[in-house]
Amino acid sequence: MEDVVYITEYLARIKSVAVSIELPKDKVATELGFESVSKAVVTSSDGSKYGINLSEDVSAQVAAKSHPIAEDSNTVSFRLPGRPDLAREESSSVLSGQLLSGIPWPASMLAGVEGQFVCSNCRTKVIDCKGITKWRQLPSETWAEMMDFWHCHKPADGSTQFNPSYAVSRFIPSQGMPFVGATYFTFDSSDVCLDVDRSTTTVVCACGNQLGTREADANWVKLWKWQLSFDRQSAADLIPIEYPYSAYVSVTLAELIDSHASYTFMLEPDTPELESGNRALIWVFNADIVFTSSSSPTPQRAFKVFYSSCDDDIELLQKSRPEIEEVNFPPIVIDGIIDELKQSTKSLPCNYKGFAKWQVGFLPKV
Repeated sequence: MEDVVYITEYLARIKSVAVSIELPKDKVATELGFESVSKAVVTSSDGSKYGINLSEDVSAQVAAKSHPIAEDSNTVSFRLPGRPDLAREESSSVLSGQLLSGIPWPASMLAGVEGQFVCSNCRTKVIDCKGITKWRQLPSETWAEMMDFWHCHKPADGSTQFNPSYAVSRFIPSQGMPFVGATYFTFDSSDVCLDVDRSTTTVVCACGNQLGTREADANWVKLWKWQLSFDRQSAADLIPIEYPYSAYVSVTLAELIDSHASYTFMLEPDTPELESGNRALIWVFNADIVFTSSSSPTPQRAFKVFYSSCDDDIELLQKSRPEIEEVNFPPIVIDGIIDELKQSTKSLPCNYKGFAKWQVGFLPKV
């Protein structure tokens, strides 16, 4: 079976699988058949066959026979009905109102592991997990924001006081008991295997890689997860070695969607001292979708997004989106997410890559 460029999306609300295909330019799609309820086969006019892994099982009745394709083109789009029993399932987080994706290296995953976290650049040991007795999960940043707002602005009854412990910044790690956030860890300085320079607010590896930050006069540090890799010490360890930048961006946007109902975001560098730096405008068109593509044949949950990283186009597109929330990331993350989005766009059929000044891409979730 020959290779083909395709994208399939499971549309949970209408229980359908949307399919878009691009055959080689000299081919015309003539027939749609199925190997199974999860794999379709497109036949071209010269008899060539192209396999497509579907993002969800289709109806057995549809998969039981072949269907002619009327479009006289090498690019075709159509929808297939999902299994009838999917209509009774409420597994979609969109339907259940839970948009949050999983987070990279959650506390529950790290409990009892014997590996170590190392610098992603030079592999220098940063944290030895054998010295950690308990990993503690932090609430989301937006939860803390909500609690701070409630205690600062709720009607006074004469006896209430603001509780500063609700702020995430007030969760101070102790030796052997770090906190785990969505995009970072906080460790007591004694748990860090590097020499932490107390004269600066940055935590830098010997190779020059900035791993995180520290508060002035504080005895703890914040380490960014995207600057770390996990070094497995046992064959039984199933901990991911690292995560793509999309994992950190998607969990951050998911929290903002869930708490602020924002769907358009401007990713800006968190280094205002730099006069230039890449930025990206991202419009989350579908906050929870399952897709497959020619470059990602296994069904995967993701955000379907429209995006632009071109400054001239961004200025124009901003006018069409009335409410845009600014999100700050280090330049390395923004550059990485732009590259990941562009790679996802390249793998799409030509009639699916974008419209107007927007490009179409997918942000996978953890």
